[in-house]
Amino acid sequence: MRSNDDIIELVSTFMSLCTTITTEGSSTPDHYKAIFHEVRQRLLSIEGLPLPRWVVFSNTPASVMAHVKSERGSGPGTWALRRAYFQQEKDTILASFIPPEPVSSRPVRPDGSVRGKDKVDVLSPSKCSTDPFIQKRKFTEAWQVDDCTISQPVAEAAHYQPVAPPVKKKVFIVHGHNDVLKYEVARLVDDLGFKSIIFHEQRSRGSQTIIQKLIALTEDVDYAIVLYTACDIGRSAHAGQEQPRARQNVVFEHGYLLSRLGPEKVMALREDGVEKPSDLDGVLYIDVQNNWKYELSKELQEHL
Repeated sequence: MRSNDDIIELVSTFMSLCTTITTEGSSTPDHYKAIFHEVRQRLLSIEGLPLPRWVVFSNTPASVMAHVKSERGSGPGTWALRRAYFQQEKDTILASFIPPEPVSSRPVRPDGSVRGKDKVDVLSPSKCSTDPFIQKRKFTEAWQVDDCTISQPVAEAAHYQPVAPPVKKKVFIVHGHNDVLKYEVARLVDDLGFKSIIFHEQRSRGSQTIIQKLIALTEDVDYAIVLYTACDIGRSAHAGQEQPRARQNVVFEHGYLLSRLGPEKVMALREDGVEKPSDLDGVLYIDVQNNWKYELSKELQEHL
């Protein structure tokens, strides 16, 4: 079991390493491959540590470089932006990871009970009667801290209801073999407050076929993003020149989701030069070479 200090040090070490790889070491990222692999594996082994997607899926220094370029750009003046980015990521991880305090570390009273933050409900069942005055009195929460009771009024009993967390709208991502773009899109979706759904990250149920899994995963999604990336090369029988194409599963799933959700709930992202199936003429898409993050954000916020 690692202590809090060990976890803080490990997260700081990893982010410092990523900073070095993408700044001073950017010309030779593979030089750091061994130490990167070792530190990352130790980080992934910490149970309950909320790591961002790029840490989980960036398994080489080169993939970290590709990620930070997509987030903070490349060229003169971007080193400072990259340093600030990894500092922000470190702060986010540590802020959201608050391990519970071990009971054994709290002081013990003479009677053997543990001193600390013990919650006490001062409205015992015996006090909850049909008396109108009692029914209208407010709940009070008392916190027992080092033998000193602090009371704080909260909502009236009749109006106190547990608040359920808001349900995030789901966005299904159809993709080929371009992992960098896939995770950039997923990160953007998550950062906008939605929940990204990536096919291969979801568990199959029993002996599901691929099409059965696709139908099940898209049953309750609210939007779909289809990535047309240059993963295959092909041509028609009458064409002389081959050109880049998306994977066949991408074209199939695009058509299925257009039927399932309607064209206003499906957006395609297309790399420059990638062939577009003729059946999709007139269907809107976003060019990846342009400011696709802004355009996609605008579409998501408008339709979700």
